[in-house]
Amino acid sequence: MKRPVPAPVLLAAALAARPAASAEGFDADGFELGAGALDARGTLQLGHPALDPPGARYAGLAVHYAQAPLERVLADGTAEPVVGWQLGATLLAGATVARWLRLDAAAPGYPAVGLPGGARPAWGDLRLGAQVGAPGPGGLAVGARPWLRLPTGTPAAWVSPGAPSGGLGLDVGHLGASLSWAAEAGLDLAPSRVLGENTVGTAIVGGVSASALAARTLRLGGELRARADVAGPLDPAEDSLEGHLFAAWGACRGPRLTGAVGGGLLPGLGTPDLRLVLAASWREARCADGSPAAP
Repeated sequence: MKRPVPAPVLLAAALAARPAASAEGFDADGFELGAGALDARGTLQLGHPALDPPGARYAGLAVHYAQAPLERVLADGTAEPVVGWQLGATLLAGATVARWLRLDAAAPGYPAVGLPGGARPAWGDLRLGAQVGAPGPGGLAVGARPWLRLPTGTPAAWVSPGAPSGGLGLDVGHLGASLSWAAEAGLDLAPSRVLGENTVGTAIVGGVSASALAARTLRLGGELRARADVAGPLDPAEDSLEGHLFAAWGACRGPRLTGAVGGGLLPGLGTPDLRLVLAASWREARCADGSPAAP
């Protein structure tokens, strides 16, 4: 899918006047795999407030590919990639340390980022986070998900703003025997950066996710996640919406495999034409009555 021209135009003035080294200060990778993809909660990037009992833990490796996450439009109207593609690999781990609290960490790296001067490796920002959850009425759960990014990444490869960033999401969800859903809304705080006539940085973020068991150990689902930048004057052309379909195989403990495919539904900075995700992980948790202990 080729995104409409108006969104890349937001960067055209800045990128036409400045070389690729001006990438410092902006993260063009808008995808952050969440713990819900690895802890059987049926989400991909969003948080889910239904927590495992204390002592549950997970660890895994996710490989993700994005095609054309950032491009500019030339004077003749043709699109030219600024970041042609990204190939990333992220280590993730987390543990439930209390009935109401899980701690998470993610360390992203990029074996190769396709830039105009050629492909190069890069590091992403180390992410620390937590999921707070509490049961609510009618089987619902409510919670909050704070996150912090440490500036360990490579700004010149468009994968780090080069400064600390973070945010807070408020979420609600339900985890049933077959159906699971979650919704989240929050604020992603990031340093303001001027790109042409636009100021980007802090944004309102949110999304919805739903999944269902298709077999004893196979969950299928879909997720939408949106981002609206509020660092400068509001401009609908800056907003992004990305959707994914995903499948997760595994039981309450043991190996798990998660795969996803998706891309941009609305244009926006960091929204690719195509995104592919594959994650392998190991999960340890107490099995509920009737839940399969192993695949």
